[in-house]
Amino acid sequence: MTAALAIGAAPSCGGTETGNPPFAPEMGGGGYDPMGLSPDPAIESALIVVEEATLEDCEGAQVPLLRRAVLDAVANQLTVIEPLEIPAAAYCAIELSIAACEDPDRCRTIRQPYSVSIDGLRRADAASIEIRDAERFVVRLEGTFDVTPDAGGLLLAVDRTLLTPGLELSTIPAVDGVVRIDATTNADRLPALRTGVQSAMTLRRDLDGDGVLDPEEIMTAPLAEPPPPE
Repeated sequence: MTAALAIGAAPSCGGTETGNPPFAPEMGGGGYDPMGLSPDPAIESALIVVEEATLEDCEGAQVPLLRRAVLDAVANQLTVIEPLEIPAAAYCAIELSIAACEDPDRCRTIRQPYSVSIDGLRRADAASIEIRDAERFVVRLEGTFDVTPDAGGLLLAVDRTLLTPGLELSTIPAVDGVVRIDATTNADRLPALRTGVQSAMTLRRDLDGDGVLDPEEIMTAPLAEPPPPE
């Protein structure tokens, strides 16, 4: 299921609108390279598994938004397995639990046993890049925005140029032509991967309602973005 979540212009923070029945919003998403930049490595596949997404209203209450989704930051697709009904309201944050699929039955459903899976090509020596993380971590994006059934669309966006710089891939020797980062090989780089995913993600308005991240949507200001470092 791939679509966009209804959303409107950012109001002042407030509570849930009374008298409005809950609805099941849908989300879209995708990835981009800002201003046509070509990152090194060249990213050929980037999948991020969202086990659960939760909205936070402007008084701090948590509202579950969806369970089980896969964001494909190269094919520009967000597949939502279990959308949930939420009240129309103003919200001030979204939290994404990025988690591997540990249950074999559920893994068959979402076809993704890793929390983050990235494949690419290191331009300097044409070595293949294979990055796999199976640990759970949380991405938090902050901003003030309305979620209503008739106010537009909402997209999870990933800046692909921010996913891998902290991994210092140029310093990892290729073995049989492959640079690997996973739980058993170069595992000390995985915390930097999680930091990269957090910094790369923003929440944006879907201007045309097609559920796909388009150039004009990339140029607009994000509705929610990573909080500044502490």
